[in-house]
Order: sequence, then structure tokens, then C-alpha cells
Amino acid sequence: MHISLAEFDGRVAITGDDGDGPRVLAEPLAGLSLGEALARPDLAGTVHTAYRDGTPATGTEFRPLPPVADTAKVFCAGFNYRAAGRERPQHPTLFLRTVASLVGHEHHVVVPAASSFLDWEGEIAVVIGAPARHVTAEHSWRHVAALTCLADNTVRDFAKHGTQATAGKNFEASGAIGPALLLCEGPPATSDVKLTTRLNGEQTQAGCLDDLLHPVEELISYLSDVTTLNPGDVIATGTPPGIGARRQPPRYLRPGDVLEVEVSGVGVLRNPVCDEGAR
Repeated sequence: MHISLAEFDGRVAITGDDGDGPRVLAEPLAGLSLGEALARPDLAGTVHTAYRDGTPATGTEFRPLPPVADTAKVFCAGFNYRAAGRERPQHPTLFLRTVASLVGHEHHVVVPAASSFLDWEGEIAVVIGAPARHVTAEHSWRHVAALTCLADNTVRDFAKHGTQATAGKNFEASGAIGPALLLCEGPPATSDVKLTTRLNGEQTQAGCLDDLLHPVEELISYLSDVTTLNPGDVIATGTPPGIGARRQPPRYLRPGDVLEVEVSGVGVLRNPVCDEGAR
């Protein structure tokens, strides 16, 4: 089952889709925020009930929104794929994105006026469903509600202005998340959760959860020692080789491009690209 957010009939609503089309979820999830919904016990069963009794969400009144809670902390892991040829560091490299830097499925990713070096980074992300503080790696998946796709796109020149990448990661509407959240009822087989990034239909990146230097379990455990992970918080697990800055010559996102990030079971996050003036 997939859940997401949408604007429907003049309001923001949680929607579900089990393959028969989106529905606005009914009680007991109606009216809840995404974070509140993800925190519900027996989430999968609750969503199935709310979907069965929900309202079909179709037509011009239905507009998908990025499936991320307004209050979410969005953590991103850097340099986390073995295929990049890096040695495994003792601790993960982490940074934060703001929710304002992310758009939803079919929304435009924006090349900012201040730079022409917006690069793509397709990623697998996990979404927290139960509060986590000082969690062991062994028990970490108990706190995961869902998987999703994330385009952790980077303004490369701004990312190099200092020792931290924060400036290059947080331009408004530079990244994307979605198209929906795939509910998890336990840890998946990591080799089965595959990532593919495509630019204008051409594959540029490929990887899977099996390829991570610091696996999901370790990222959750480490972050839960730093702060309490709350329902709706997002952890992006890193990007595999294939970014535009490493091409010869380098290739960055341009207006008119279409970027797609696909994660097994989640679907395809598709975003056309425009410049800031056309937003």
C-alpha cells in the first residue's frame, strides 16, 4: 500500500493507493497530519481500512503534494555507496535538508538564479513511523514506516563554498520526494530495494540498499543517539556513482530536462526542470 499527500476538494488530505487508484483516506486517518498518521499503531491495517472506506480522488480537483510532513527533519547521508570507491569511514557523513527544498512528483525542480550547476542525486529514503531514541541497529526497522524516492539534488558550486554542503543542498525547490510512501511491515531484503536515476530517459545511476557503506540500521541507530527521530522524519541513504559533475564534460540539469528517480515498489518520482524565473 502507498500513501501520500494531495490537495483535494480545497484541502490537504492523506491519500492511499493499493493499485486501484488514489482515495482520500477515511476515519481513523481523516484529518490527521502525515506525521500523526505514520505514528498510528498497526499502520498498514489502519490504512487498508481507511482506504476501503475512503473517497476516490480523481479529476481536476486532485493535485499531488510532496509526501513529507511539515515538521520533518530530513537527514541525508553523503559518500555512502561502496561503488564510489571510498573506504568506509568510522561514522556516517550527514547533513540536513529543509522541507522547503523539496517538491513533489511532477512538480518542477528549479535551477536557481544564483547558479547553473544544479546536479542530480537519486536516493532511497526511509521514513520514520515510531519515535526512536538510542535505538540499537538490531531494532531499528521497528521504527520505519515507509520507503520513498528522493532527489537530493545539489548546487555544486555552493556546496563547495565551505567545508559543509548545506548551502548547496537547500535551495528552494531544488530537490524532490515521492511520488508516495511505500508502507513497510518489516525490514526488506536489501538487495531487492533497487534505485535507478534517469535523465531524459537515459539511465545515469543504479544501486540498491545492499551497496551502502553505512546501512539503514546503522544510520537510524547513529541518528537516534544524536536526536529523537519522530514520525515523518526522513533519512536519505546516499547516492550511487553517476552524478553529472563526474561526467566528461560535466553535465548539469537544464530547463526542459526531465529527471526520474525510481525505487523498487515505490514507483517513479518524475520532475521536469525549469529555471527560477519560470517558476
